[in-house]
Amino acid sequence: MMKNKKLFIATYTLYVVVAIFALRKFTIAGNITSIHSWVGDPELFLRLYGQPYSWNYHLTRSENVIQFLSRLFYMPFAIISKHLNISMFRVLPWIYVLLFSIAGFSMFYAVYSIIERDYRNSITTYISSVLAGLYYMSYPFFAIGELTEIFVMFGFSLFPLVVIYFIKGLEERSSKYIILSVILGTYSGFFDIRYLFASFIVYITYTIYHLITCRIKKCCLLETLKIWIMLITVFILFGGLNLFIFASSQSEYANIPLNKEAYLITWKEGDPIKLLNGFSWFLLPEQMDWGSLPISRSIQMALALVIPILSILALILTHNKKRIVIPRRIYYFAILLSLTVALFSSKEFVNWLVTESPENFFIGRMFRTPRIPAQLISISVGILFGVSVREILERIKHIKRSNALLSITIIILTSIIIIGSFPFFMYGTINKWFVPFTIPQGYIEVNDFLRSTAEDRAIWFPLSSPRWYMPKSGGTYFYIYNSEVPTIWPSFNRWVYFMDFTLSSKHSLLNKGNTDLLADILGNIGIKYLIISNDTTRLINRKIIGYLNKSEDFMLIFNNSHYYVYKVLDNTSKISTKSIIVIGGGLKTLEDLWPLKFSNGCVVLLDDNINKNVIRYSDTLVLPFYSHYLDIMVHFINRNDIYPLTRYNKEGARYPTDPHHGMWTPYVSNLPHRWEYPYKMDYGFFTFDKVKEVKIPINIPTTSSYITFARVFKNNEGGKLKFRIDNFSSTIINTRVIDDARFVWVKVGEVNLNRGLHTLNIESINGKNAINIIAIIPKEEYLKTKKYIERLFSNKSIIYELKLINSSLTREQKTAISIMKNGTYRFALKGSGVVRVSLGNYSYVAILNNSRLWYSPLFYLTIGTYNLTIEALSSNILQNPSFENGTSGWSIGNTKFNVSLDNTTSIDGIYSLKVKTNITKPLSWSWIESVAMNVTPGREYIIVTHMKTYNVNGSNIPIEGYFENFGKWQQLRQCPTGRTGTGTFNWTEYRCIVKIPENVTKIRIILNAGWVLDPRKGPAITWFDGIGVYPVDKLPVLDVVWLYSVNTPKETLEDLFIVNGIPATVKNYTRINPTLWRVKVYATKPFFLTFAEAYDPLWEARVYKDGKLVEKVKPVPVYGVINGFWINQTGNLTIILRYIPQDWFERGLVISATTFIFSILYIFYDWRRERGDRWAKKVEKITQKSKQKLVSIISSMFRKLTGRFKR
Repeated sequence: MMKNKKLFIATYTLYVVVAIFALRKFTIAGNITSIHSWVGDPELFLRLYGQPYSWNYHLTRSENVIQFLSRLFYMPFAIISKHLNISMFRVLPWIYVLLFSIAGFSMFYAVYSIIERDYRNSITTYISSVLAGLYYMSYPFFAIGELTEIFVMFGFSLFPLVVIYFIKGLEERSSKYIILSVILGTYSGFFDIRYLFASFIVYITYTIYHLITCRIKKCCLLETLKIWIMLITVFILFGGLNLFIFASSQSEYANIPLNKEAYLITWKEGDPIKLLNGFSWFLLPEQMDWGSLPISRSIQMALALVIPILSILALILTHNKKRIVIPRRIYYFAILLSLTVALFSSKEFVNWLVTESPENFFIGRMFRTPRIPAQLISISVGILFGVSVREILERIKHIKRSNALLSITIIILTSIIIIGSFPFFMYGTINKWFVPFTIPQGYIEVNDFLRSTAEDRAIWFPLSSPRWYMPKSGGTYFYIYNSEVPTIWPSFNRWVYFMDFTLSSKHSLLNKGNTDLLADILGNIGIKYLIISNDTTRLINRKIIGYLNKSEDFMLIFNNSHYYVYKVLDNTSKISTKSIIVIGGGLKTLEDLWPLKFSNGCVVLLDDNINKNVIRYSDTLVLPFYSHYLDIMVHFINRNDIYPLTRYNKEGARYPTDPHHGMWTPYVSNLPHRWEYPYKMDYGFFTFDKVKEVKIPINIPTTSSYITFARVFKNNEGGKLKFRIDNFSSTIINTRVIDDARFVWVKVGEVNLNRGLHTLNIESINGKNAINIIAIIPKEEYLKTKKYIERLFSNKSIIYELKLINSSLTREQKTAISIMKNGTYRFALKGSGVVRVSLGNYSYVAILNNSRLWYSPLFYLTIGTYNLTIEALSSNILQNPSFENGTSGWSIGNTKFNVSLDNTTSIDGIYSLKVKTNITKPLSWSWIESVAMNVTPGREYIIVTHMKTYNVNGSNIPIEGYFENFGKWQQLRQCPTGRTGTGTFNWTEYRCIVKIPENVTKIRIILNAGWVLDPRKGPAITWFDGIGVYPVDKLPVLDVVWLYSVNTPKETLEDLFIVNGIPATVKNYTRINPTLWRVKVYATKPFFLTFAEAYDPLWEARVYKDGKLVEKVKPVPVYGVINGFWINQTGNLTIILRYIPQDWFERGLVISATTFIFSILYIFYDWRRERGDRWAKKVEKITQKSKQKLVSIISSMFRKLTGRFKR
């Protein structure tokens, strides 16, 4: 231990002063700041983080024992804050002062411990250790870049102690140092598991190095083995068990690996120089105010390299010394530094480690940022720098006027550290993002009001931080963590989709003013209050506030002009019984269905990872028109028959939401898709934007005939996919569809396969293609499951829904539909105007009125596939719009263009007009004119065009009007413009509305095919088809088409959702704790129980009847976000809702606490034993005697056992 206690107390005080100076704007001026997940109210802090439960009721999300244990570090500060009646925001800067001072002192102690054996009382030893600590505590990667991640700062501050205690324990064969190292390393891992990973990297590598340097002698091996047995034992008991529980209790998204796009962002600064000088954190360029530095950025980066260069001198300066211990240790750190920089500056190595290494879904996360390499580099450089400075200062002491030279050297080194870590010491805020803020009175008022609403759950809009709060601190969810009432934590992947549909700033129910549906959904998931903040996007929020004020489903109960609190009037009980409505196509289908006003029903999404019993016991299924048997069958077939492509090639792997942070991934955001769940969140989908071919190994268990299906992405930019199993004939699937984008099941083919391993080869021929999953099912099983589904559907109401992308019908629309139930059906249409709807041999003319639904006569359908056609019965005033009559009605102005009909590609009918040219002269167009059409001035007309191009420049379609007063034609607008019509693209629809100007009595369409874009690619070709001109006031508008099975002749669509009788009644329920609820139910028949806590597959309903456990039920997601349980029991029931990880939580907590207490007792005993305390000596003797007796007993038993075998 350190001899000069006063000196080291003074040293720690020095680091405290340095930390206070670095944070002076917060600590001295008394300003406040915040970080991610920090809570200002100490009482709320204790309520949020201080309760020993695995479910956080306040945030409705799972917690784990390691999170709880890590937060125990903050509890004393919260208790002090509560008693002093000050905000935790004001306490937080002092926590940072503590962590920074510990960081500096721990590095000081590590360096001092390494070199004190030779220079115990040397002033140069002390100064070099102090400078090493100063360098470490201001290391840019952590001290500036990771500043707002306080859990990282905790591990950073303790890591030098973890390393030096392990080295001392291994070399001195001291159990207490090993225990200290493991306790500190594991506890740091509770804050950030990467620190546990980094600790074991040092443990393993230094052990190997130690064995090599001692030449792997037997005694050395035995002592090292003993050390490792103790290390592993303490680790498992203190933290390893809890980490295993944490890993095994993760939700359904745990096994999603990262892709290349994810880590390329976080590793963009990971070159060798920035790894060495500490500037490899990818956000540092944004966090550092380079412009305010007196010297240039390049000079600073160069100066920051001086310390790593000096650290390398330690190898040279200590090489010829007679000392053995110091060189052996510094050689290890030199090797660790060299290997870390060499490996992690290699893009190939990082790519393999993050995306391709074994178990990369775990390892990839450990190295998704340069945090571990930066930690290994910082400690290696810090220790080597301290040793090197010590040697330099020792040599200067022997030079004349050494005192002055020593002072100059120390000043220069200190200056280099300060400049190299800019802006750590400069502005008192450390970085640009870490700035003071003041909580406005309006926010305090709204939280004071909410505090009086007890435990009713609220949701905040928007979720983004307010403008008065620092926007880039990592504290995105300020409102969530600081809400005085329970709320939701929206970063789980499911909530991202739900929030995007209900409460996002774009295209959500709230933004569109659909408050009726919004209130019902929020009420059903247990939300009682909606809080609108007017501190962010005020223009959007003003519109939203207007919607809510007019709504009959929300009531304004608080308003201070900055915050508006609305009460959801139709709020369902926390636990209730509901009927099940299974809906395909995602929540968007629910929006189309909602005007039917079904009540006492809860929505389960078919496209989610649901239990097949939900389908089995539901009364009503709502399916999109494109639904396939596989949409239902996927929940019944063997999981081994399903092949998610993301598991076989990481390069093309995509996921609906980012697996780490939960937001939409950039790739998904750019796709025009109505997103629904891909059955399991970790299935994701595979794109062919970077990989054109993928091979999937298929293990066939039995020789049989198999049918292959693929869930492919059909969209406007789709192309073709080629499938082939082994050497069998290939199948080509067309993935292009007009005016839509969705994942649909397609049948690939049927083939006889022998038992064993086969290969499925998938090739993207052209277009934008993606595949969710592949299903390869034995034909016999497929037909058997298909028959079962048909029987299952025979007593259910089936509704098929077709939502039109463009509700204004300008051309005939066709789609195929698979009928899965024999029975009587009818159409229900909503819209205006006159349309003809045809299905198979049935055809009806519908006169639509927006005020009510139109119903067709009844008709009978058998199971099979039918073609649905919807036709607008309003005339297109343009002659020959689809060129089915050749070029009749069109005149060709430029004869240098080759004009012909093409029956190989079209959008409407058989033919399209193909216009081809080799002209390269700019502004050369085909000028194909339509016959003039009579129009009415002031009337609006919708122009619809379709165009496809290859290698063209400037293709466009002008609309010209004839001005009677001028007697000439003039262009009114283009649809599309020439800029849009440049390049090569597939069929694209363009729409525009033209209001006819005064004095214009006629209009005409001009088809202007453009000139050659790139002569090397050949001629320019433009195709035209499906041209339409329609009076807007005469155009039918069709919102949605429903086709549904009827049970009685007069049954309407609304009748299907009327619940006859209540199967069960919730008598009462009690929350015993956040992980345990008791529910009393009386049921006349099996029922569906909803539980408005966030969905987690680890919730469980334990059903008791007459005091006996009769059933255990796993949950299914309701509305995609809360829990539902199908209870197949009747009578008086007691249902215990239990969050299963709580059992593990409690056991892990007891084991960790016991291990920690015994570890502290042993360290205290060992310390007092070294000091010669009598009681410690007595304990040592008793222990030795007990050990000898135990060894004697074991030896005796072993001899007896071997003796029996000899007989």
